[in-house]
This record gives sequence, structure tokens and C-alpha cells, in this order.
Amino acid sequence: PDALNIEGAIWMTRGDYAAAQPLFERTLELARSSSTRAKALQNLGGIAGEERRFEDAERLFTESRHEYAAAHDARGEAVSLLNLGRLQAERGDLSGARETLEQAVTGARSTGDLEMHAAALLNLGIVLGDLDLMADAEERITTAYGQFTIADIPVQRVRCLMQLARLAVQRHEPGAARICLTHARDVAVGAQLPREIRLIVEQLDTLDKKS
Repeated sequence: PDALNIEGAIWMTRGDYAAAQPLFERTLELARSSSTRAKALQNLGGIAGEERRFEDAERLFTESRHEYAAAHDARGEAVSLLNLGRLQAERGDLSGARETLEQAVTGARSTGDLEMHAAALLNLGIVLGDLDLMADAEERITTAYGQFTIADIPVQRVRCLMQLARLAVQRHEPGAARICLTHARDVAVGAQLPREIRLIVEQLDTLDKKS
């Protein structure tokens, strides 16, 4: 079953969900360990989310979390919570997403995984911003930015800065937004992130038009 899981993951990273899904489903049929089942359920949830089958994705991520818990895998459980929270946010269930992501933050912190803890904080911050809880959102995202800086993950640093710029716009502080975006552009240029550079330039242009 582990080999099937790995093969399915390869197809999944290539975006070929039609090839990946039956491999994960076969893994579930054969798997005896909670850990293997959890990984397959997690991957199936990811496919369902990409295909916008949100109810299936939510069920699969929830089942994955329970299997990770049965395997005493705190990191896996936190990953399932993070994926579930992202999904709830995408569906517009902000209160549910907040609760789930707060659990993901707590779970990730307990594992000592700096990158995952930062990812959970960033996603929680985004949701808090959507709930107009600006100070709480800024605190979480700023903390995430610091952790991504320590872990040296430029693309996530850029994401944090873009979200801080978004909060500044919501607070009607275009100057602060421009500072965040300019710094984000510098990080993106240094790390050679063309997609992020394009998005940042578009946002700076939008700010210039409004000013």
C-alpha cells in the first residue's frame, strides 16, 4: 500500500488526478495501518478539494485526521486540520475555519515543526482578516513572517507581506500597503519568483491608480 501511495502522490504532483485517485482508493482497500490510511485519505481529500468537491474533501480530511490521531501522529493530524481549515475558508465558512485553524496552530506548535506552525498562523491570520479582526490577523501573519524568515522560505515570506499589505488596504493605509508590497517585490526578485513578482506589480499598480 505504501508504494501505491507514493505512486499516487507522483501522479498528483503532476496534476493527473484521474491516474492518482484509483491508486489512493486501492491503498485504502489494502492498508492495515492507520498511518497509511491517513495519508491516502489526505491525498484523496486534496484531489476532491482541487476538483471543488468540497463536501467530499471535508469528509476525507476529517477522516484523515482521525486516522492520524489513531496512529498517534500529531504532525499528520495538524496537517489534516490545516487542510480542512483552508477548505472551510475557501467555502466561506469563516467561523469554522477559524476554529479549525486555531487547532492546527496548537497542533503544529506541539510538534516543533516551524514551517507548518508558520503556515497555520498565516492561514489563520488570513481568516481573521476576513472576519475584520485586524489586530489579531496582523499579529498572526507577522509571527508567521518571522518564522518563514528563520526557515528561509522566500515564497512564504512574500505571501505574508502581501497579506499584510491587504490588511493595510482594508485599514485605508495605502502607504503601509506600499511598503509591504515593495519589500515583497524585493524578496521575490532576490528569490526569482516570477509569478509572485507579477502579482505584486499588479497590486502596486492598483494602489497607484487609487492614490
